[in-house]
Amino acid sequence: MKKLRKFLINLMCLPPVIMVVLISLLPFWALYLLSDLLYLLIWNVYPYRKKETIDNLKKAFPENSQEETMRIARAFYKHLADIILEAVALLTVSRRSISRRIQLDAESKALLERYYLENKSAIMALGHFGNWEWMGAGVNLAHPGQLVAAYKRLHIRVFNELLYRARMRFYSLLIPSEQLFRKMAAMKTSGKPAVFALLADQWPPPGTAYWMDFLGRDTPFFAGPEKLSKKLGLPVLFCSIRLQKRGFYIMSIHTITETPEAEPEQEITRKYARLLEAEIKASPKNWLWSHRRWKWQRPPAEQAG
Repeated sequence: MKKLRKFLINLMCLPPVIMVVLISLLPFWALYLLSDLLYLLIWNVYPYRKKETIDNLKKAFPENSQEETMRIARAFYKHLADIILEAVALLTVSRRSISRRIQLDAESKALLERYYLENKSAIMALGHFGNWEWMGAGVNLAHPGQLVAAYKRLHIRVFNELLYRARMRFYSLLIPSEQLFRKMAAMKTSGKPAVFALLADQWPPPGTAYWMDFLGRDTPFFAGPEKLSKKLGLPVLFCSIRLQKRGFYIMSIHTITETPEAEPEQEITRKYARLLEAEIKASPKNWLWSHRRWKWQRPPAEQAG
């Protein structure tokens, strides 16, 4: 019965999957017309987490007026609509087209080239800022090394396959999150260098998190990137993806630490948080505000003394 239920769910999802593939074939000017329509739907007609978004913006920027908060919120939803359609485009977009739209700056190319020539691996931490879905294309098309990313499987198989195939066009390898450490350790042992890309601003269970001030709020961060870097002795990089104009992004990669074992506990995570915070303050519309960023409180045992 369970197998039949899964089969029926996947069968029902086929029409929207076909529609998504067809949308991906549209030229970018047409995709952005659809994005404008999607913005109207998720802002006005069927608001998507609008209350949570506005609440997050008020918490992060309490000094802003109501008018400024709403201006940023509307700009964020326009950006979110673009991100959704740009992610769809990954299914069929040509390498030539995407390479014009997201580029790695010269200093970042030189940094990754050095790691590649020295046969070294690194962890690259980024946030849900700019267009994180295009990060794979931005690095892979400009750098000869191996780009590896972790991912969480979706429950609905057809959607999981669709997303996996879109991302695999621009990654060397995608690893289920639960297998990440084992694969990283195996690649290091076998002498296969890689850049491991990790979205580090997702929200962990409060009991396993590193807690720190972020946008003026007590905020939990995943300890994973820092702990992985120390266990495996891997440098940690920060990736910035900045919007230049609609549909065009520039990527910059900066070194957080070359010697993770020498960093005090939580310092790597703290440096990452400060870099991401600076990006958000410079362009608040480009961060993913639609999740409940501050729904947990620091456990009493973790309270700062």
